[in-house]
Amino acid sequence: MLTNELEGVNKDVYKTDWQWQEGEYTVTRTNMWTAPGCHNGCSVLYYTKDGKVEKIEGDPLSPYNQGRLCMRCLDVVETFYHPDRLKYPLKRVGERGDNKWERITWDEAYDDIAEHVRAIWEDYGPESIVSMQGTGRNICWQTPYLS
Repeated sequence: MLTNELEGVNKDVYKTDWQWQEGEYTVTRTNMWTAPGCHNGCSVLYYTKDGKVEKIEGDPLSPYNQGRLCMRCLDVVETFYHPDRLKYPLKRVGERGDNKWERITWDEAYDDIAEHVRAIWEDYGPESIVSMQGTGRNICWQTPYLS
């Protein structure tokens, strides 16, 4: 936010720092997108305690969302800590559809992807892999350069 936009703002109510202490919480001003299909990038305040996000609020100083959040943002704390959330790469160990997986390292995952991509390039040529995105409006120009 521009300095002249902050004139008249009660800085005791609406702090302008990127991070501050509020009782037992560390409040961090940041920005987030929620999947799937979010196009906005709203400004938020994360309230953390002992390294864990406990609450989220819209940033009232944001010129974009002005402190308002959609239900996906408001539910993000549950999303972060849901027991079924994927946090590590998994590799299928059974037949397709068996739902059997093993945890692998990030290096193993990257190596496996690189091996498959190189095999496709060798068999069919590098132009056989095409990148495209749906409505990710904020990355429209980058994807073709990655191929």
